[in-house]
Amino acid sequence: MGDEVHGGDAHDALRRALEHQAAALAPIAARLHTAVAHPPIAPADWYGPASEAYAALEVRLRARVGVAERAAAAALQSTRRALAGL
Repeated sequence: MGDEVHGGDAHDALRRALEHQAAALAPIAARLHTAVAHPPIAPADWYGPASEAYAALEVRLRARVGVAERAAAAALQSTRRALAGL
């Protein structure tokens, strides 16, 4: 009987940890999704070196935010799948 209680405690602890992880990941994934859908743009009045520098960095920024968004979404999906499997 002691093993059943201990196993139940471990199961509950795992569930709480996964729920905590999902709660922490959800707003991050949502914010990154928004950032991908609505990336920052340079102000229209920028020109010259500022505009050129922003244009060069914009492509890298969008790519990296996209990578982060996909990773956060995958982590959240995996966490939710693990919770559903408990």
